[in-house]
Amino acid sequence: QTLFSVRVRRYNKMLSSIRRFFKFIHWLYLQYLLNTALYMLEPWERALFSTLLVVIISTAIYSALYKTKQQRQSAWYYPLLEVIQSYYMQFLLASTLYVMEPWERILVLSIFFLIISLVTYSAFIYIPFHIHNILQATTPIITDIFKH
Repeated sequence: QTLFSVRVRRYNKMLSSIRRFFKFIHWLYLQYLLNTALYMLEPWERALFSTLLVVIISTAIYSALYKTKQQRQSAWYYPLLEVIQSYYMQFLLASTLYVMEPWERILVLSIFFLIISLVTYSAFIYIPFHIHNILQATTPIITDIFKH
């Protein structure tokens, strides 16, 4: 046997093991699609769902690793955080948002702030024009005053 044939066999064996590994990964992906019933979705829906799942899992891991550590009481901003948290809890109690799940709170508050921002934007854009038209229609023109 030549050195070349030994290397070719090793190379083919390595490629075969890499192919088996990728086939196994593909099989796991198909199992994931089957178990989560994602096989019946469009590819873009699958990508969206999988992205959301990865974000949720990574957020949970981040929270488990970093946010569960005891906060330092000596930080200069800790009293400010306590005041903000107190006001936030009072807001939740007054608006009855405390009975909702955290994701429901975020959804409701996001919709609320979106509506408030749209109303504010439209007020800044459209109200000056309407006030100008109303003032033009209701206030007499100077020449009309002098004619009478």
